[in-house]
Amino acid sequence: MRKKNKKNEHVFKKNEVQSPLDLHNISQYIEDYAIISKFSHLPFSKREWIETRRYELQYSANKYEHLLGAFLLSHDVKFIHQAPFVINGNIYFLDFFIPSLRTAIEVDGVSHSWYDRPNKDSNRDMDFKTIGIKTIRISNDEVSSKKYLEIRLKASRIIR
Repeated sequence: MRKKNKKNEHVFKKNEVQSPLDLHNISQYIEDYAIISKFSHLPFSKREWIETRRYELQYSANKYEHLLGAFLLSHDVKFIHQAPFVINGNIYFLDFFIPSLRTAIEVDGVSHSWYDRPNKDSNRDMDFKTIGIKTIRISNDEVSSKKYLEIRLKASRIIR
């Protein structure tokens, strides 16, 4: 169980069980500085916001992100969780970025089918395409099926 300290930051209790994705995020702490350092051209306040927002997104990952993260880790896929990018002045965070394949995997909940969200997602995917990153979108329901994930990610050459 998580609790909040006086600064409204989350801290872990001793007996809290952490998911494979949580442990991965913790183990990548040093590498995170390399990710944030690529934004050295931005004002400090913007860099600080990116770093803070990234950790908030990692901390608030839903169960489907945890399932996909555990699946990728079980197949020894090297990824960055909530990788930040600035493209044409827009700040984006990729659920899972696989640098060696220049591929992003986005876990889409039901809200991705509401209103103009499909158009926003399409525009976002096009922005990433302009910098050579392919986006794979997988729904929450699809993430729930290990068999589906295996077929889809083999077809995308993410796993063997």
